[in-house]
Amino acid sequence: KKAIKHYRLFSEAYNNAGEIYMQRKDYPTAEEFFKKSIKDELRNYIIGHYNLACAYAMQHKKEESLSHLETAAHLIMRTGSQAKKLYTHMKTDKHLASIRKEKRFVTLQKTIKEFVIK
Repeated sequence: KKAIKHYRLFSEAYNNAGEIYMQRKDYPTAEEFFKKSIKDELRNYIIGHYNLACAYAMQHKKEESLSHLETAAHLIMRTGSQAKKLYTHMKTDKHLASIRKEKRFVTLQKTIKEFVIK
């Protein structure tokens, strides 16, 4: 919390705080910190979008979860980095279990896999 007070727009500090609340299974509070990590000029913060997708999935907010997961994937594919890591995480991350069988999830995972293979 000290880092957040000193760096109001420090996306990594917000993300780290969100991860702590995820570990505590306080998903609504984690959600709020992840939202801050992607706010305004920080909206392109890939990890924040991915983690926000996880927080939403744990609260059974499927549409919100899928939307942020798609944003993270599109940002990764635009930059060309970390696509393989995202693909692996999507397959194994327990926080995404509630959306893994959703059509949008399956389609997104297929798109990322094809991107990785290129």
